[in-house]
Amino acid sequence: MCQAQDCPAITVDIDAVAPICFETGLPSFPLTATVAGGDGDGVFTWAGDGITDAAAGTFSPVDAGVGPAAVTVSYREDGCDYVDDIVIQIFAIPTADFTANAPICVTDSTTVLYTGSGSDMATYNWDFDGGTAVPGTGPGPHRVIWDTDGDKTISLTVTENGCTSEAFTQTVMVAPELIAPMISCDVTSDSIIFTWPDVAGATGYTVTIIDAPANAFATGGDPANTFIMAGFTPGQPATIAVTAISGTACPDITFQGT
Repeated sequence: MCQAQDCPAITVDIDAVAPICFETGLPSFPLTATVAGGDGDGVFTWAGDGITDAAAGTFSPVDAGVGPAAVTVSYREDGCDYVDDIVIQIFAIPTADFTANAPICVTDSTTVLYTGSGSDMATYNWDFDGGTAVPGTGPGPHRVIWDTDGDKTISLTVTENGCTSEAFTQTVMVAPELIAPMISCDVTSDSIIFTWPDVAGATGYTVTIIDAPANAFATGGDPANTFIMAGFTPGQPATIAVTAISGTACPDITFQGT
């Protein structure tokens, strides 16, 4: 009497594949499976996302793309089929892009706004180049202030699902405050000549007469950083205010001389 044989007790298990960080140009690689029991002379057939060679089990992460890739293997021995499946996780590498308003004055702060692809669950590794940042952790936005002027470089890397971004950097130019100088006065019997040194960061100056006798009048401002008033009688004072017009991110400053 002829009768079908029972299939032997064979198990097939696809060998684990570590999560993959997706990037263009990732090479293909063969998947493997372990067979327990039987003679081991069966045939494997692979199928699923990213499989480019069903016999060899060649897997292409690029073809599979970002997301879970479902793969199945069928092992056939002595007319019996044994199947196993696996999900290969392919994660996108987060980006670390952010913006920072610049230039700023040393008395002000910059707002750093993350614009990359990481989620709130990602790990954010910020370097604020010595600045004080609030809150300073996570995606932000962050308010950053520095105690000193100069070029400040902010950098960030982002890690999520075991995948780490390339570092992204932005440079923030922090301008020093304009410093008010002393106004000097040279007097004659009927005139006062006001002069002041250059103010670093200023592009020009405006002068306002704050207090002067009715008989006094301005005669001009030549040479530069000079303001001349005439028409005085001996002993009469005058007060002027000079505004240095800022050419930086810091505000104008006004200083007085009498």
